[in-house]
Amino acid sequence: QPPARLDAMSFTVACVQLNSGREIDANIVVAAAQVRRARDAGADLIMTPEVSDLIEPKRNLRLEKARDEARHPMLAAWRELARETGAYLLLGSLMLRVAGEERLLNRSFLIAPDGNILARYDKIHMFDVDLPGGESYRESRTYRPGDAATVAEVVADIDAAVKALQQDKAVRGDRLAIMGHCMGGRMSYLGAASNPAFKAAVMLYGGGILRQEGEGRPTPLALTSQIQCPIGGVFVKEAQNPPPGAVARIPDAPKKINIPHEFSLYDG
Repeated sequence: QPPARLDAMSFTVACVQLNSGREIDANIVVAAAQVRRARDAGADLIMTPEVSDLIEPKRNLRLEKARDEARHPMLAAWRELARETGAYLLLGSLMLRVAGEERLLNRSFLIAPDGNILARYDKIHMFDVDLPGGESYRESRTYRPGDAATVAEVVADIDAAVKALQQDKAVRGDRLAIMGHCMGGRMSYLGAASNPAFKAAVMLYGGGILRQEGEGRPTPLALTSQIQCPIGGVFVKEAQNPPPGAVARIPDAPKKINIPHEFSLYDG
């Protein structure tokens, strides 16, 4: 098994070449076989190309066939494939539908060996070009560009800390909790959503829980459905981060899906 942090050692990378067709399910079968082949050959990090899910030349069919992130079968399959193979998987990108948007997102996913999503990246530079012969392409007509590069550090660091604690004989590795103050509150919520090892998560004045880090990527609150432990939080009414009024929305997310939770709001 590769370590929690690939940058701590030398490692083997495999680039899988695909000739994706027009149907997602068929592409999953072919691509997954190539990933397994690369892992059997010793690859620790296995990458697939852009739009691994399907190549659909007709714009109206691209929009019709695109799925949202929560229900995309290739993302679900790749998370399971990471758990099966024990490798890091860089899913080159998927075509994703976004509620209320006419254009799609071209989003990459870095997936850890335990199936957790370490990072997301929305393609920034669109392929918009006019060729000398009069032929032209406008990727931006179908896809909304991202606005920020992504460095997969925070979740990877949390995962590394969890694995280090689980290997420490002085620590009850089956009784881990995560707690943070201010921006650390955001990290504790994100950690609970990204790593199933935690048995509890607590936010103290958790700033940034409702904020997107880069347009098109989910807020920590939007990842609530991935949390598998009780969560709690302490907030101040007059605080600006989260702003007044927003704090009341936070308990609604775990309440809707029956996650045990307790949040306190006080004057100060």
